[in-house]
Amino acid sequence: MIEFTLVAPLLIFLMCGLGEFGQALRQYQVMQKGVTQAARFLARTPSAPCPAPDAAWSTYAAQAKNVAIYGGATSGTPLYKGWADPGTVSIGAPACLANPRLNGQDLPQITVTATAPYQDLGMLSAIGLSSFNITVAHQELKVF
Repeated sequence: MIEFTLVAPLLIFLMCGLGEFGQALRQYQVMQKGVTQAARFLARTPSAPCPAPDAAWSTYAAQAKNVAIYGGATSGTPLYKGWADPGTVSIGAPACLANPRLNGQDLPQITVTATAPYQDLGMLSAIGLSSFNITVAHQELKVF
């Protein structure tokens, strides 16, 4: 009984830490999958972002933000409850890489990044730690 009294707080602390760590990994995985799908969506659009993005690029970029958060080109139910703001997803200007095998045509590299606050289970604040942001990014080459 005495040993359990001494060890129980440590076991409870470890169990709560594992729960928070699992929650953080889950949110990271959902965000990473969404950002990857958004970059792949942009890589397969008929728009030509190099040397300068055309008029349709902004429409595809807005749809890609929805793909990252909702899993589809239109809004709906977010893939992760705490991550529902398309403003947290940013699409960088495509880097135009020289490609000698494509008749001199530049090869666009698309970068999608997202940052969202971690939705903790309440155990971080219980031990006096503040919440943090989770940031994910993915780069994809445009498919022609």
